[in-house]
Amino acid sequence: MELQPTYGYFEAIGIVTGLSSTKSVTEGEKEDCQWKRLQFGIKVSHNAFVYVELMGMKTSRVKVYEAYGNREDNKYIMVDWNELNKFITKKYKIPNMIKININDEPSDLVQMSYDAITYLNSNLNDGDTILIRGTTKIEDYNGEIQEKFTIKSIYSYDPINFDDKKYFISAYFSQEVIFVGFEQIDKNKYSLFGKIVIKESSGFRAIPYNFIVYKSGDNTELIDYLSNKIHFGSLIKVYGNIRHYVPITTNDEGQRVVVGTSIKELVVTGGSVLESEKYSKEDLEPRTITGSPFEEDNEVIKEGFNKFGF
Repeated sequence: MELQPTYGYFEAIGIVTGLSSTKSVTEGEKEDCQWKRLQFGIKVSHNAFVYVELMGMKTSRVKVYEAYGNREDNKYIMVDWNELNKFITKKYKIPNMIKININDEPSDLVQMSYDAITYLNSNLNDGDTILIRGTTKIEDYNGEIQEKFTIKSIYSYDPINFDDKKYFISAYFSQEVIFVGFEQIDKNKYSLFGKIVIKESSGFRAIPYNFIVYKSGDNTELIDYLSNKIHFGSLIKVYGNIRHYVPITTNDEGQRVVVGTSIKELVVTGGSVLESEKYSKEDLEPRTITGSPFEEDNEVIKEGFNKFGF
């Protein structure tokens, strides 16, 4: 069976940091387009962050699709960049559009990612509390597996206080993954071994990615299910918490000090089986696949049969 792209999404609420850095926005030109890249952090606790980014390109003309159906099957028209605002309606689908509302506007501002970078750089500030939703891209960079969290929408949010006893971290992900295995790696820690389909210049391939599951009193059913009831090659969708943090402690003077190296984990708390035993071992060998991992989310979420979604 031909491999199909796997999709990932995230949501985080936190405080903007790093936007004032001179390195937060980079730009240049490549062939027949101009490009910009925006990068900054979302602080979700005293020692935890989600680093987000947005890449935008400006070309003379842009493909505009009908709003429904698969992109490959849709007819499209070429529109001049300066005419795009006329096509920002429910009738059309324009790739790389970003929704923004950070100034208490009566309705969302919808912009191409290139223009959105300029707007956010001028109107968003370190210290602002925001809610961000977007796509998660897991990729292989020179043999190192990395996660990228790309902005698709951004909104102002009520101020938060990390020291409030009622505060809890809001940094979530969902990700389609091909199930490979599940194994205990520590007393209360398990690894979910999976394959993520990524795009490369030569086509698409499946790369390994390991999620974490922590044992607690309320997820023994989840661990049992992952251990015994999901088969190799099944396409599943997992969800859980983004844990990117630096271990800290408080010294005698009441100051927070770092006591270890940074930790990056995607911690699974539940999920659902999309298609059991969809792929064989041979299917996971490198090959060209159909579809694009950059399409809009048009999947149907299937209901699970237990409290963890499976």
